[in-house]
Amino acid sequence: MKANGTPGYECYCYGYNLSYQWQENQGSGFNNLSDVGIYNGTQTSSLTLTNPTLVMNGYLFRVIVSGGCGTPITSNSVVIVVNPLGQVDQPASQVVCNGGSTTTVTFATVNTGGATTYTWTNNDTSIGLARNRQWKYPNLHSH
Repeated sequence: MKANGTPGYECYCYGYNLSYQWQENQGSGFNNLSDVGIYNGTQTSSLTLTNPTLVMNGYLFRVIVSGGCGTPITSNSVVIVVNPLGQVDQPASQVVCNGGSTTTVTFATVNTGGATTYTWTNNDTSIGLARNRQWKYPNLHSH
């Protein structure tokens, strides 16, 4: 994974007059890639994917390197892991009088997989709630 979050793969190969062909396996075998859509560098030593989608989670990539001498060499495959971007539906604010009760506050998300973390803040700690609180739910189920 490159520092900016754009996945990239590099092949460090040595030889005479090298050429490269990157391939992708979506589950039914490897197919050659071309510089279209999210793919860049499909015939170079460095492949970049711009904004891969969640559907691509688990896809395999490999490169075939050919040279002026000898037979082509196929690299081992690598798998891409695509995690969802954070998203939560903001609950409505509530004003409660002293002695009153709040209605249920529901946090909802459409994300699946991974760990979901909620962080809340409170502007008035005198009411008995911590200023900042964080919970992690590794297997959160949205309803």
